[in-house]
Amino acid sequence: MKIGKFLLVIFFTLMLTSFSLAFLSIGSENSDSECADTTYIGIFNPNDEDTVSGIIPVEVAYNTTDPACDPEEIDFVLEDSGGLVLPFGYYYAEQPYIIDLYTTAFEDGVYEMSAIALYESFLPLSSFPITITINNDGAVPEPPPGEQSEVAFTNFFPEDNALISTDNVELLINFTSDSELTWAQLTITDPLGAETFFEDPTVVIDNEAGTITYQINNLIDGDYSIFLAVENLLNGATNQTGGFTVGPEPEPPAENTAITFTDFSPAEGATITTDSVEILVNFTSDPPLQLTLVSIEDPSLNEILHSQPEVIVNENPGVLTYQATNLVDGNYKVLVTLENEAATLETLSWEFNVDLAPEEAAGIISVFPENGSTITTDSVELLVNYNEQTPIISLQYLITTPDNNSILVGFPGEVNNLTPNEITYTLESLV
Repeated sequence: MKIGKFLLVIFFTLMLTSFSLAFLSIGSENSDSECADTTYIGIFNPNDEDTVSGIIPVEVAYNTTDPACDPEEIDFVLEDSGGLVLPFGYYYAEQPYIIDLYTTAFEDGVYEMSAIALYESFLPLSSFPITITINNDGAVPEPPPGEQSEVAFTNFFPEDNALISTDNVELLINFTSDSELTWAQLTITDPLGAETFFEDPTVVIDNEAGTITYQINNLIDGDYSIFLAVENLLNGATNQTGGFTVGPEPEPPAENTAITFTDFSPAEGATITTDSVEILVNFTSDPPLQLTLVSIEDPSLNEILHSQPEVIVNENPGVLTYQATNLVDGNYKVLVTLENEAATLETLSWEFNVDLAPEEAAGIISVFPENGSTITTDSVELLVNYNEQTPIISLQYLITTPDNNSILVGFPGEVNNLTPNEITYTLESLV
């Protein structure tokens, strides 16, 4: 519904004092208000049963013998024959207003008009309604022949769906118009659903600057909707709907300060068969690391901490390595601790086993000639094959001749040839 303009004139008439409380009760309808017995409110223009059209003044008289009953504002409503209550403005003490029935959505018909005084601490006080008949015959003045009037908004602040983090904001609307704006009405609906109408002078039109401004104070958290309608001298008109939200500024998005482990080796539960292994951890971190620790607990439950430079860290692409040595058989526990410059600390733990392969003892694998062989020459080369897992400290041949004499040959002095895995010795002058 487009809301029109209205003219309010407040009469603080001395005549009321002579009529005392009897007169006050005639003009005030809501006897539940604390101000009902001391206050008069009544509409005296237009008159009851008047037929009105076009631009009309609305005048109300208000007087009270109790200073506490000075109103915060006075609202005006029309109630149609179907019982629909239609607010059309409220009173400003400094400025009279008019209601332009040509430019409102009030259809022709019979209405009851009331004035309602609102108080900070008391119940509202309503005037007795007057009955008026609106009869515009559907007529809305047209611009003068040959003239086409245009008015448009070029900027609306706050922007639609803007976030306001304070309890007040100045609405600023820029406009263009081929003639002077003569009327602007602002409708604001607060987060509780209360709808309030504002016009001149609090809605300030500056035709020279092409701006409309209005200061909204005492905002509460929630969503506000705005409807602004304007009209110029040539009946050019436009309107716009907007809205904004009041609330705290959102927290800036948290920086990604996480440390993430992506892989590690040796694997959980792996078995290592050597006495050293490289501990390797892949990770990501932003910002850079400021602490790096690798803790290794051996099978005897001895725990040793290692840090840089023993622990080598490459932050791009995010690799940590440490060479663990002198391992013995048993279970090892690894704990890697990383902390970055954002004080984010993460740990990674896992276990692996060490099972070193046993060393084979030095031993003879085979000999030549084999036991029981027959030699048909007067010399033979003895060949001994052995394993080389451990160094050969000594090797001796004990040879028994047919006449039961024993010959002992030592290593390496009498050994003709020493190569990996085999030893040879030539035995001559056999009989």
